[in-house]
Amino acid sequence: MSTVLDQPDLGGADPREAEALDAYSRVVVDVAERLAPSVANLRLMRRTRAGQVPTGAGSAVALTPDGFVLTSAHVVSSRGPGSQGRPVAG
Repeated sequence: MSTVLDQPDLGGADPREAEALDAYSRVVVDVAERLAPSVANLRLMRRTRAGQVPTGAGSAVALTPDGFVLTSAHVVSSRGPGSQGRPVAG
């Protein structure tokens, strides 16, 4: 059994433009698939007498296999100079 899918209606768009957009989309998807394993979710916590208090959150990109990550300044701005992170499972 075969299924035939109709091409989307491009509203008279130039087929070369549609082909170029298709190629661009494939490149974007390929890059996203390759980089996804390097993206990290950061949650910054501060230890207080009452327990852990969230102080920031954001994303980062792993630059090295041992876990050195790069993030935006606003994600870590609440941390003091020289603060060290530690990995947490999950």
